[in-house]
Amino acid sequence: MNRYVKDIASLVRSFTWVCFLLIVGTAGVHAQTSISEINGNPGKYRGQTVTVQGTVDRHVDSGADTDTKNYIIKDDSGQEIRAKTTKKPPSTGAQYTVEGVIEISPFNRKPVLEEKSRSEIASADEKKSDSGESLRQGFSTITVYLIFGLGFLVVIVLVYFAYASQDQNEPAPAAPVQDGTTDEQDDESDLSTTEIGDGEESDSGFPEPSGDRIKSESSSSETSEEDSEGPETLKFKAPPKTMKFVPGRLVIAAGPDQGKEFRIAGRPTPEGNVVTIGRAEVEGERAFAHIQLGDTYRTVSRMQAEIIQQDQTILLKNTSETNPTIVNGDNLPTGETVELQDGDMIRMGELMLRYERD
Repeated sequence: MNRYVKDIASLVRSFTWVCFLLIVGTAGVHAQTSISEINGNPGKYRGQTVTVQGTVDRHVDSGADTDTKNYIIKDDSGQEIRAKTTKKPPSTGAQYTVEGVIEISPFNRKPVLEEKSRSEIASADEKKSDSGESLRQGFSTITVYLIFGLGFLVVIVLVYFAYASQDQNEPAPAAPVQDGTTDEQDDESDLSTTEIGDGEESDSGFPEPSGDRIKSESSSSETSEEDSEGPETLKFKAPPKTMKFVPGRLVIAAGPDQGKEFRIAGRPTPEGNVVTIGRAEVEGERAFAHIQLGDTYRTVSRMQAEIIQQDQTILLKNTSETNPTIVNGDNLPTGETVELQDGDMIRMGELMLRYERD
């Protein structure tokens, strides 16, 4: 935010300078040169365009050149300068502002003003009226420039803030929380705070869930629950008949399906034959190698753990960052594995499993 404030301040300063230059340029006028200065040093002004002001004192003879008319301009100090014009000479006794180029007369070496333009100076009353009109015109011109400049500045500011808002709308990286998880985790973070209802303890010492059991059918259209030996609160697709089962079986040691057991088959990976466990629903070819937990087990993550077969070695890997995976009472850190032995107890939230080796 401070960067945006500094940028806006820089734009405002630039706009102020532009307005100042416009005002100075609009209000500026040609500087007048006094006749005495020209007479005092005619060589300095030779060939230069100057503006003098004074009263037309008289007309003078232009000699044989009938196209050129000469007249004398006298200022308030009495200094005179001869002016040449090809137009009708101005009336005597009137005040004029004359602009022209200074040349040096070859006869008397005095400066001569070759007229380029002239304007009559109004009387006092006319001056007052003209000055008011000029002032209004000047302010009108300045106002136009200021409005144009202000509109240009507003456009720049709007474009700048539109560009800055795009940077602010970019998604920020997820901030880690105290337990090492991130905001990118979906339902798992909510499950860690789910309260387990009061229930009676089973013989194994773990409380049974008090939530309603959700009856679910096996995901295999050809195999019933009895054929797959799957408990009602778990879903898994029966593996193909040609698929080898993972050695051993899983027995539910506590909970609504206590005593039920089932065998599983893993999908081949470079790490070994892998079986995933969690509340996530897996479709397609990997469905048979996934144990899907029903809503009874709300404290289990969508992907809680993996069982990995490496030849005759059976490993358990914790894949959850929010809900613990406990083996024989010891917490298994996220991403780490432990070898399963016959009779090992595996706890995942409210689910308690016992691994029995054949």
